[in-house]
Amino acid sequence: MPQTSLAQDFGTLSTTRSSKAGSHLRGLLMRDFLKLPTTTGGLIRVVVETPRGAEAKLAYDPASRVFSYVRPLPVGMSYPYDWGFIPSTLGEDGDPLDGLVIHQAATAPGVVIKCQLLGALRVKQKDQDGQALRNDRFIFCPHKEDAEDETADQVPEVTGADYRAVGVCRRVCS
Repeated sequence: MPQTSLAQDFGTLSTTRSSKAGSHLRGLLMRDFLKLPTTTGGLIRVVVETPRGAEAKLAYDPASRVFSYVRPLPVGMSYPYDWGFIPSTLGEDGDPLDGLVIHQAATAPGVVIKCQLLGALRVKQKDQDGQALRNDRFIFCPHKEDAEDETADQVPEVTGADYRAVGVCRRVCS
């Protein structure tokens, strides 16, 4: 059997119509996040491009329909919240409208979050020719931000052994 590179194998999988695995993979690669409906049930969809904690900018590439590495952030910097776009919209800069999602959950590129709008920032920037244009930023929170609160009878009782275990952990882990 001739040896092939991983890229060749992947290309075969994604282009072979008779391959069951290839057709499954092709469906994943063909998703066009730009064409998702903007709203659902009164909530605004935001597609995460760069998740919270990322130390590099990622962006959705509509031509290849994948999320690609753009550039690293300066040393010591990371995204404090999820950054993405609102599908089926178009800003003055020619890109979908930008959205920042404030929450504490871990996500990944391509996660679609149903959100409520908290506010917006009117931003002007210069294009490559030095012309001023608007590139507003929209700030969101997920529709379901926090887990349901536990009632008092569901909270476990803390014992002396629990406190001693925390003390041991502090001494060992510090």
